Amino acid sequence: MKDKRTKFDYLEGFKLLATNPKKFFQKLHQSINILVPMIIIAIVMGVLAYISIDKQAYVNETLKFYENLDRTAPSLAQIDQAYIARVASFVYGPLLELLVKAALVAGLATMAGGVGSVKTAYSIALYSYMPMLIGKILVVIATGDIEASLSLAGMMTGFEGDFIYYFLAQIDPFVILYQILMIIGIVEIFDVDKKRGTFAVLCPWILWIGIKAGFQNMNYHYGTDILI
Repeated sequence: MKDKRTKFDYLEGFKLLATNPKKFFQKLHQSINILVPMIIIAIVMGVLAYISIDKQAYVNETLKFYENLDRTAPSLAQIDQAYIARVASFVYGPLLELLVKAALVAGLATMAGGVGSVKTAYSIALYSYMPMLIGKILVVIATGDIEASLSLAGMMTGFEGDFIYYFLAQIDPFVILYQILMIIGIVEIFDVDKKRGTFAVLCPWILWIGIKAGFQNMNYHYGTDILI
């Protein structure tokens, strides 16, 4: 006998995600899916990156970089490939980052007594990431720069180079909303209490932004050119 899973209504789902996240994740639990949110994230981030990263400016900056180093610049074909790779990184980057986070969160949630798979946690993470997409759209509209943000570091003028500056640079209202949604999803779908669900979600996130801030701090002070 075939297992009849509930068909997921995406239109209703996205409305619930915005108005009643708890109910949304209860419905998602009946039909775990990852393909549609993956496609949405890939398309939106790809378009924003293409709009934000001007190709001619990228070519000019690359040529100037090699000129300053007094080194032979790559061919235009090679620069074009680098440009495409740069744009593509904004497509696969978030998807890979969410997958790693999902694996860590799933592990912590199951150790806390929850029930669920990495795929389930990935589905939760992908849908929880939707506020981040809205934030990116607003930032690109306002600044034209996909790497700009509304982070708390903006209130710390003069602290550039400090660890706390780079730590807070990765926290903005949309990131916070993303974490809140994921906590709700883990609690509802993995069936853990709020304390354990919050720990499972926030622990990998805080560890990640702490490591990232540390490397950025090293780059600033020692010129190690470690890119994360």
